[in-house]
Amino acid sequence: MSLWTDLVRAATPEPLQSQMKSLAAASVADYAEHPGLGPALRRAAQRAAKRYAVEDLGVPSNPRHPTVYDFFDDYLRLAYQVQDRSQANAWCGRWWAHEGVLFRVRAMWRSYEYLAVTDPMRADEIFLRTVGDHHMKVLLGPESPMLSCRTHHEPSELLRSDPMENPR
Repeated sequence: MSLWTDLVRAATPEPLQSQMKSLAAASVADYAEHPGLGPALRRAAQRAAKRYAVEDLGVPSNPRHPTVYDFFDDYLRLAYQVQDRSQANAWCGRWWAHEGVLFRVRAMWRSYEYLAVTDPMRADEIFLRTVGDHHMKVLLGPESPMLSCRTHHEPSELLRSDPMENPR
């Protein structure tokens, strides 16, 4: 089986191995008779099948939030409410008109939808900790692309890009 199993088997006397096998079998039998096992196994199998279809077969899943705008209105806006008026002033109601903001919100949406399929029980926690908090600090922070929108919408400027002299 494995190196660990082989080492344990070699170090365990035969009578003890026999006793361990019977105890393990009894424990598995008790567990198998638990009334919640059937539904739990069915849910686990459904999650595994969905994850396999999405990750390995490339089958698109039904998103929790069909569009980036739904994701923002129904999830992100609720998760990141602001208490400080200076933060609220750094946010533009026309966030979607700022290409850099839309780019980040779209990236967050895709990450969230992936997590919703691959780890539905922990999707919110993982998303907020590893994705959302990072991007929202940028979008609400002192370097926000929407900072000039304090009283009315001001389009953000894209980074300058001069043509290359000798492109490869």
